[in-house]
Amino acid sequence: MGAALSKGCTFTMYGENGDEEVVIPPRPDLIYLGMDEYTILCGPEGNTRLRLFHPGGGSSYASSYKSQKWVESLQGGTKPHLAVIAHFHKSNYFTPRDVRVLSPGCLEWQTGFMRKLMIEAQVAAWFVEMWVDGDGSLRRVRLEEMPFYFEPKRYYQLGA
Repeated sequence: MGAALSKGCTFTMYGENGDEEVVIPPRPDLIYLGMDEYTILCGPEGNTRLRLFHPGGGSSYASSYKSQKWVESLQGGTKPHLAVIAHFHKSNYFTPRDVRVLSPGCLEWQTGFMRKLMIEAQVAAWFVEMWVDGDGSLRRVRLEEMPFYFEPKRYYQLGA
């Protein structure tokens, strides 16, 4: 989906007059980085490794467990300075093996599918500020979480 949005695409859908071709133009403001995992080199000398990762599998009993196991599985010398790990719908931050791990939460309320699998949706956004050394090491990180809380719709009975 990301590639189709950023590069543009054409597809056929059934419309009022039968099959209709729909053209989605390219989006120059979106940059497709690939499937599942991508490392961005940033910082003043380009030595800070920021890994974006969207793994498979479901959530675990503890909100940090799957992310922690992923960091533990990384081969020495391949670890990022900061990993942003999505997919689990959890919002947290911790530091295993000198890797700062941010799980940014999700941007959708709990669906019926998630309820069936007993997955909580932690809807949130994060603001991240980093201070880095020339070798890429993170010397200071400032995080601000912006959680969103579900507000049930209120119903009023008129004329009762």
